[in-house]
Amino acid sequence: MLAFSTHIVFDLDDFEHAVSDIHDSDLWSSRAVVIKVDWGLWRSLGHTAFFDDEERLRLIKRVRARVRSMEVIVMPDPGSIILHGSGGDASDLGPRILFSEGAESPCFAPISQEKLSAIRKEMIRVLLFRNIDRCVFPASERHHFSLPSGAHVNMIVRVQDALVDMESVDLIAYWCAIEVRKFHGRLSFSGIDALIMVDNPGLLLLAARLSAFLNLSAQYHSFLQYGDVISRRGNELSAGLSLSKSHTVCVFICGLSLTGSMSFRVKEMISARRNKAGCVINVLSLSDSVEAFSNIRIYGYHSSGPGQVCGMCEEGSHPIPVDQSTYAVRLLQPLEVSLPPSKFSQQKEFIASYGGVPGVLRVHYDDPNEYSPRHHAFYIDVGSLIESSDFRSELLSKLSALVEGRDAILVPDHGVGRKIASILSTVFLGQIVMIPSDVSLTPAASLAIIRKSLNLLVVDDKFITGSRFDGINRYIRESEVDLSVLDFFAIVATPPSQARYDQRLSGLTTNHPWDSSLSFKHFIMLPNWENHEDCPWCNERDYLTDFASEGDALDSIAADRIGVLSRTRIGLSADCFFAPAAQDFPSLGNGSVAGPEGLSPLQVLFAFVSAVQQKRQCPTDRLDVSSFPQPSCLAKKVFSDHYTERLIWLALLRCLKEYELAGDLKAFLREEMTKTIEHNRDSFARFELFIASALHGIDMGSAALDSLKGELLSDP
Repeated sequence: MLAFSTHIVFDLDDFEHAVSDIHDSDLWSSRAVVIKVDWGLWRSLGHTAFFDDEERLRLIKRVRARVRSMEVIVMPDPGSIILHGSGGDASDLGPRILFSEGAESPCFAPISQEKLSAIRKEMIRVLLFRNIDRCVFPASERHHFSLPSGAHVNMIVRVQDALVDMESVDLIAYWCAIEVRKFHGRLSFSGIDALIMVDNPGLLLLAARLSAFLNLSAQYHSFLQYGDVISRRGNELSAGLSLSKSHTVCVFICGLSLTGSMSFRVKEMISARRNKAGCVINVLSLSDSVEAFSNIRIYGYHSSGPGQVCGMCEEGSHPIPVDQSTYAVRLLQPLEVSLPPSKFSQQKEFIASYGGVPGVLRVHYDDPNEYSPRHHAFYIDVGSLIESSDFRSELLSKLSALVEGRDAILVPDHGVGRKIASILSTVFLGQIVMIPSDVSLTPAASLAIIRKSLNLLVVDDKFITGSRFDGINRYIRESEVDLSVLDFFAIVATPPSQARYDQRLSGLTTNHPWDSSLSFKHFIMLPNWENHEDCPWCNERDYLTDFASEGDALDSIAADRIGVLSRTRIGLSADCFFAPAAQDFPSLGNGSVAGPEGLSPLQVLFAFVSAVQQKRQCPTDRLDVSSFPQPSCLAKKVFSDHYTERLIWLALLRCLKEYELAGDLKAFLREEMTKTIEHNRDSFARFELFIASALHGIDMGSAALDSLKGELLSDP
């Protein structure tokens, strides 16, 4: 085992600090430490009489006291070699032993090839795994990749994406330089022309740094396609290898070799053209059968070679082609999906019946009834809902059936929870226990009621993620209770997906010693956009703030709208859309799939945001821009043919992400927005279309924009 210091030693005083930089656990589990030193100090260490000086000897022996009897290996810092421009004059760049195992006196002795390989392998492995999220791309479920070579793998590995800084590039170039020196013996590279070829353009910088290490005057050549189909690369090889006839040094670097066939073929062709072999380097391989600087294992990696039977294919996984030129997934053209009427049935009754109750539907809202109040782009406020006499009657009927036979009912201790407890007290004469956000802080008397109960009901206002129910369920499981029944009831459930709801249903109601259920009064799927980056109104506020500050318009229509958007503690309702006046918006027309004629803009917005969210969660034909291998987006016909009312357009634009609009749909909207604003300045939609164009990246034309900007910066 090896331990590496990240500190670069510039003088002898730094050696002790370099060792102390290594974590104790790494030192305890290692037999040798590796320390990088600046090129100037490296050259000094190589002088025969360097250790004869007593003060130098005293300083350097302090390292031995830190690492006991371990072996201490030093190597030149790759970056400093190039900085000093001395790599080409050095007779040996390889690591050296400073203290051999158990020795008290320093030396500067060469290391064995076995140790050199071990150091190189570990350093490159650490480099790759430090950046593994950038350079290893697993396939999604039920898919895998078909490489240009014909091999099938479940992960794409791109070595060049691990080279995120010059330190990383120089480290690989350093090991390549040592290999080139070993291959060409003691040949002096000064003044020699070289050809350095790489297997993809992403490694051309590595080729350039290698020539800087060796002070080589080099020409560089990159293959423009991947894979081992060398016959298809005849022109590329000819372009590179024809140059090799006039070069003394010829080097080929392959970032990742899966089978070794490409390197073998290149070596064979170089030898045939030059009558001697060139230096061929494989930086990384995932197979032990290929000679490489580092042969590593990536957890979960599976592959089958060209022509072999692919176990992943046999299991029903779909192979996705990898592009020969970019070594990236070949994305298919996005699939354009519609928004069918069936996606409106789930929410239609609730929105028509109660969406018009003041305060029930809110957007851009900070919910106060939470332990850590969260921001919600779309929210149904049960506190306002239960103020409706019609809904209260409906709720009482439901609760009357639920409370029968209960020993106690648990209700969260927040504003709406206390309203719910008051309603429950009219149909339940037993104990109603108020539960704080942190269940463990429940008063002792209340906990005693829970512990002696056999039949419990938990009632909450909302189910979004189920986190509050989870907390109560977890506490009861960890407590000494002897329950027979534990049921959960939410007045309104607004999960982001059916799968999320089913997951919590399983967690709350299965594998318990008691019987359990999860139910609700109304179920409406809504996007769980809690981050300000997801909220359309937060984005509108940020955009208008920047826009108004540039125009220095502190008293303007835009500034007034920014003030409206700051009311997150009450949210937006009538002013959910940006209009010259809220009453300018028409209500929904007759015969719409969203609901009956006369729905308010806010009701229309919620009808469509729920429909879109359901479309995002469909098992088939879903709206999913991240779908692999073929993304999907909303089709133009949804706007041009199916839902042509401007109010519906605005609702859809508020609940769609920019990348969820098909390209031809954006073009259609661009044309329509321009006509609306240029030829109908009094349109109710003009400000909202301006915001939509900004949030969805739609250029409506300079004339229309200038007209709107002037109006927005004018006095209200």
